[in-house]
Amino acid sequence: MMRNKKIGLIIGSLILIFISYNYLFSVDSEIPDTFANKRFFKKTFETGIITPDVKNIYCYFDNIGIDFSKELSFECSSATFDMITKKFNLQSLNKYFTNGFGSYLYKRNKQEIDNIIPYSDKEGMYSSSYHSIWYNSKNNHAYFLLSSYNIK
Repeated sequence: MMRNKKIGLIIGSLILIFISYNYLFSVDSEIPDTFANKRFFKKTFETGIITPDVKNIYCYFDNIGIDFSKELSFECSSATFDMITKKFNLQSLNKYFTNGFGSYLYKRNKQEIDNIIPYSDKEGMYSSSYHSIWYNSKNNHAYFLLSSYNIK
């Protein structure tokens, strides 16, 4: 009887650890503003805080294969958008461009993203690593993509 209680306690503890680990470290493209999504946002933009205007943060991370991509969807003010474009030296591409997006975030918001002219690095899509951001000033929604191809 005592052995069954110990086994039950161990299994329960492992389940709690698993759930906590996923909450703390796994980004979520379906649930906004999780602890992991906020942490991912801070690390991506190298900021210690998330300003009050930033909300509804969804994240997607793919590091399988020779490339990786970080994708974020969030609401923010135009001031935060300007800060991001300056931080990564992003400039308007003056054309519609969605190359690099392939995640749930893009598929869920395809119609909106396809109708926004993005800002990107000077090298843009022709570089092995680039940053791009799409910003809809009507609803303050931003879509950020960092894509890198590690071909050697």
